[in-house]
Amino acid sequence: VLGSGAGSFPLNAGTFRAQHGQVPSGDVPLEEVGAQFVTRETCVMDARTMTEPPSLDSYGFQLLSHTVSSLDEDGIAAYYLSIERAVRDATGASMARAFCHAIRSPKPGTECRGDQAGYACYAHTDQSNASWSPGLRDSVANGRLETFPPGISEEDLRRAAAGRRYAVVTAWRKLNGSASSHLALLDHSTLDPSDILPFSILAPASTRTSTSADGGGLLGGNYQLKDSPDAASRHRWMYYSSMTPDDLLLFTAFDSCHPARHKLFCAAEAEGTGEACPTIFHAAFMDPSAPESEPPRVSIDVRVLVVWDEEGERQSCQEVRSAEQLLGRFGAASGRCLGWP
Repeated sequence: VLGSGAGSFPLNAGTFRAQHGQVPSGDVPLEEVGAQFVTRETCVMDARTMTEPPSLDSYGFQLLSHTVSSLDEDGIAAYYLSIERAVRDATGASMARAFCHAIRSPKPGTECRGDQAGYACYAHTDQSNASWSPGLRDSVANGRLETFPPGISEEDLRRAAAGRRYAVVTAWRKLNGSASSHLALLDHSTLDPSDILPFSILAPASTRTSTSADGGGLLGGNYQLKDSPDAASRHRWMYYSSMTPDDLLLFTAFDSCHPARHKLFCAAEAEGTGEACPTIFHAAFMDPSAPESEPPRVSIDVRVLVVWDEEGERQSCQEVRSAEQLLGRFGAASGRCLGWP
């Protein structure tokens, strides 16, 4: 658990709910440990050079060509709709629902204000076996709907629970095409079970003040990578060079039935469950070859709940929401922001 010691960071409670849901921490046993980040040099290969381009089904991430107008012109509601269509088309899913986002830049500090957030320059995942997503079906069946992120409707949760497969996918885009920094993604076939460090993130229930493992707050789960002598040479990291605002990078935060779960994610068994958690390690990194004059990277990432219905049917026209309907659901900034990390 990241407490008040090394590795701690401020959290906005509304921001936390948007990403990690509203799982109470009071009845969950936690052990507080110290944490220290270690910097290692490693090679990051250009995924564009691969003979067989990575896909969500093969590697857990995929690059799409996806042109949109500026966010200032269309607004975030229209952007959500465009992302949902792109995810449905890329995955063949029956439903895709964008439920929160963050706009990231190298601003001082790490506290999320509105929908702004900083870079997460360390290897981490966005979900774990302790997150709300792996337990979605059980929580819906037991009526614990209050534990989910507020941006996801009860109707969509029930549809996910009844579907043959559901996933949480992040849609990441550079807004200014800057080459000063990129997003690196780990090839999980190079991961060893001993590399994985499960950790819990605690947030206050209603204020910006810090909380602890004595209850009264909210709980979220992620993974980090343990430092080891051979990890830097064994792990294969990838990124996409020359990304422009017309490129959209999708990567898996969780998948209930990932096609490559037994091959790609078998090393992600953790917390004594004996079950793999299909979730992609990733990290922001600065490009040492970028010119000093290169402007800072500004990017947006959107979380999307993706569902494949039992019958495999595509989403009907009647279910496609208008921008006005979407604004009604996501009008509050605290319900949209992913936060940090």
